Amino acid sequence: MDKEFSVRLSAGATGPCANQWMSIHETNFGGNLESYKFAFSLVAMAFASDKKTRIHNYSSDDCEGATFVGIYKN
Repeated sequence: MDKEFSVRLSAGATGPCANQWMSIHETNFGGNLESYKFAFSLVAMAFASDKKTRIHNYSSDDCEGATFVGIYKN
């Protein structure tokens, strides 16, 4: 069973998924559970500390295929 979590991007976000839900699936990380868990941890930490994130799908503009999560200071 594919694990996934979703993030609602703000209206102020840029890109094709601005103001939409973006899903992050374990299978997008080649089944690497540790990478998937790390992405989840980064998103949870960003939410808890009110930090901005960068979430990216390198293969297309589809909001279902994110494979990168970054966190940075506001």
